[in-house]
Amino acid sequence: MRLARHFLLGAWGGYALLWVAFLAVPYWPWLPKEKSLGLGMIVVLGFAIGLVVTLAALLVGIALGWTALRQQEHRTWPNLVLVAVSIVGAAAQAFFVSIFVFGAI
Repeated sequence: MRLARHFLLGAWGGYALLWVAFLAVPYWPWLPKEKSLGLGMIVVLGFAIGLVVTLAALLVGIALGWTALRQQEHRTWPNLVLVAVSIVGAAAQAFFVSIFVFGAI
């Protein structure tokens, strides 16, 4: 369960850092003063790739956690809540990735 917990918490931490980096784009000191379409496209593409990578890590963590919860000694409330919240979060994140990457609902 330790590996599953590391994957899940690491995926959620990476997801939070991804949003912080994306929302802090206007405050980056190395950003050029004039706006350019190329830089915007690079930022959006990097954000989309980061979303897909964090979703993949979250799905791997869910699979590891689900298999670990099948054993009696790992079936505790904190582990169960972490896997359950991650399943709901992965579903929401997959919906968001589909809208953001593919542009369709």
